[in-house]
Amino acid sequence: MRKSFLTGLLTSLTLSLALAQSSKVAPFTTFSTTRNINSQSVETLKKKNLDFRVTHRFGDISGSDGGFHNWWGLDNSSDIRIAFEYGLSDNLMIGLGRSKGSGTVVEIIDGFIKYRVLTQGNEGGSPVSVTFVETSSATAMKASTDLASGANVDNFTKRLTYTSELLIARKFGSRFSAQLMPLFQHRNFVSSNDENNLLAVGFAGRMKMTKVFALSAEYFLVAGNDTRSGGVFSNPLSFGLEMDLGGHVFQIDLTNAKGIGENQFIPYTGSLWRDGQYRLGFTISRPFKL
Repeated sequence: MRKSFLTGLLTSLTLSLALAQSSKVAPFTTFSTTRNINSQSVETLKKKNLDFRVTHRFGDISGSDGGFHNWWGLDNSSDIRIAFEYGLSDNLMIGLGRSKGSGTVVEIIDGFIKYRVLTQGNEGGSPVSVTFVETSSATAMKASTDLASGANVDNFTKRLTYTSELLIARKFGSRFSAQLMPLFQHRNFVSSNDENNLLAVGFAGRMKMTKVFALSAEYFLVAGNDTRSGGVFSNPLSFGLEMDLGGHVFQIDLTNAKGIGENQFIPYTGSLWRDGQYRLGFTISRPFKL
């Protein structure tokens, strides 16, 4: 399965390269930061830029676990992530983060490398921006003694997850941006009724409303979610409000995903919007020039 998916990624990349032209043109800024809501965006940090990011996800607003008694989710924390990202060049960046975690596997340490292959130009250049992301993560949690559980990570190899993602985006006019995100994820060890390999495709959009405010949305369709573990998993759907405050970008979002990062929201989202199982979250991005 992994071989066929990587073949598809290479095919998509080849088609994108074929559409590009060699003329030098001014590039577009498709998204305001390196991430949209949960997902990565095609953007990379400029060389020697450091981005400090804090993401917080609260509890259910409504449904059986929400409402007045937990102050519509604000009394709870489903996940927290603190991360640093750094631009090695204008098109190549790396990142390192630590998440509380919200799925079967928690206490997550993740790292990624991100390379921008193509940048959309304003006149006659590439019609799209293309970026490739490779992420690895490991759990530091204490291993469960339940042999059927995905938390039975009694050796280092079992603790690892890998995600390969291709991001293809285009900015339409001065306000609207759209992004396609096929990905492959492999978890070295999972629960007895789950799958090691997952395929997913994501769709993201961003609409700039003013110089300060923008609206965003994204959806990931995870293959086989209706059959995994009796269908207790669901597809992540998120909506966001972004505020560009000059020195930093502040994002507020509503999502049915409890976890932060592809290693969490792709395999472990089980909440349903129709049951009120959505939650408030926010991200603060503060870049520095080193």
